Amino acid sequence: MKLPFDPVEFTLETPHPASPLKLTRPADPESVLETITDLEYEKDKFLPYWAEVWPSSQSLYKYLLTLKLDVNTRALEMGCGIGSISALLASKGIVCAASDISPQACMYALFNIKNNGGKGAALCCDWRFSPIKNQSFDLITASDVLYEKRWIEPVLTFIQKMLSPNGQAFIADPCRSSWEEFKINAQRRGLCLDIVKRETVNNGKTDVEILRITSQASV
Repeated sequence: MKLPFDPVEFTLETPHPASPLKLTRPADPESVLETITDLEYEKDKFLPYWAEVWPSSQSLYKYLLTLKLDVNTRALEMGCGIGSISALLASKGIVCAASDISPQACMYALFNIKNNGGKGAALCCDWRFSPIKNQSFDLITASDVLYEKRWIEPVLTFIQKMLSPNGQAFIADPCRSSWEEFKINAQRRGLCLDIVKRETVNNGKTDVEILRITSQASV
């Protein structure tokens, strides 16, 4: 697969330290941002931040390393970017659907899944107009997707629609201004919340929380 932009490879820890996950991303994320014209930006105020591996994504990655997940888990990553979470789940033997609004991001995500011997698919879609019909997921993951207040309701609606009755969603966020409102709105919808991890990263500059969401209280 020929990837857009100039790719560079890096490694991340996996459940098997002797075989670190090999990931590929654009070497210069700024070059990705520069491809967006003013006209394209004005359509939906969208900027392609997907080329970075953000601190909340790294925190979620490390947390998921500790979980024992059934290989039959049906998984979906929202706002996958380069697909580091999807590739990690694939390394655990889970078939994961990586989704993002950017077609270039989906190309990188699918490449990273397959380049690490995993199975999965990439779906280019907008959460507000999801093409997924008659399907649910046991595990939904997302990191750093609530960078604007306008995404609170679309993200919650998507999770509530796509999460299986006994499923769980893990959302990681760097505690931006919309984070507390997201949690309040999730509770108002009847969803059950549990902060499973808090940590300070990025040389003390960023506080990350990982939120577990279920449709019913854990037994």
